[in-house]
Amino acid sequence: ILCASIAGYGSLLDDDRRKALTLLSVFRDAADRVADDRRGRQLQTDTDEVWLELPDTRVAMDAALELESRFHEYAQKLTLPTPNLCSGIHCGEVTRSRKGDLVGDTLPVAALIKSVAEPGQIIVSASVAEQLDSRVELDELGERVLDAPRPLTCWAVRL
Repeated sequence: ILCASIAGYGSLLDDDRRKALTLLSVFRDAADRVADDRRGRQLQTDTDEVWLELPDTRVAMDAALELESRFHEYAQKLTLPTPNLCSGIHCGEVTRSRKGDLVGDTLPVAALIKSVAEPGQIIVSASVAEQLDSRVELDELGERVLDAPRPLTCWAVRL
């Protein structure tokens, strides 16, 4: 699961609500296209975050990089501000509800991991780091005490 958000979105919303909402729409459109291109899907949300369900961790990593790129490209075409994204990737067990929604700890953990990210940064969990090949350079950030049952070891993707 890839969870991403626009860095500083709350401040943008306070400064110019219309521009911020347009930027959010551009962000979601970019996320839809990235998910479609990678045989994934964007999960519906009422927040300023996007959630992408993707086939595997390498695809999720590529999607995070492409999402940042497409978001900036689309925003620039509309002469909107182009803030960086904060992204978190986690993999784990999920199940589908009768309505088709994903449920399980993987989603909130991905959001917690994203909360560690600085603007323009991709943070991954230990389970994702273990699955990535050596072409992806990672910097261990160590254990982070987040709002989770236990501390999580996080890794920053070296871009």
